[in-house]
Amino acid sequence: MHTTISVAYAPPIATVTIAGELDPVSRGRLAWRLIDLNSLDCTTVRLDLGAVTHIDAACLRLIDDARRRVAGRGAMFELTAVSSYVGLVATLAGFHALSAPGRTGPVSKAADACSGGRMSGTAVPDQAAAS
Repeated sequence: MHTTISVAYAPPIATVTIAGELDPVSRGRLAWRLIDLNSLDCTTVRLDLGAVTHIDAACLRLIDDARRRVAGRGAMFELTAVSSYVGLVATLAGFHALSAPGRTGPVSKAADACSGGRMSGTAVPDQAAAS
């Protein structure tokens, strides 16, 4: 299946929208797009996974690593949409911060190390997604 990964940057917000399957075929492109976020001087990163139809554990780890990097540098990470498939797989794999729309703010290194990065940060329901 075709995978689309788009990044829009309107300072100070970067928005990443992904559609299709996140699997070994698309993993490299996903990794580079997420790494590219580090070069943008944004205070908020928004990620839309609402149109993702498949995701493997390695791609979940890449996204969670990016979430932790963003929050670790003091920026806000917002998960704006999550498909039901991504939500289920993220929950089962223990990536609770990626299982539903919400925000992750700055994360303390001690809390992140204790949780292995899987449950760090504070998830707050996104009011815009609930409307």
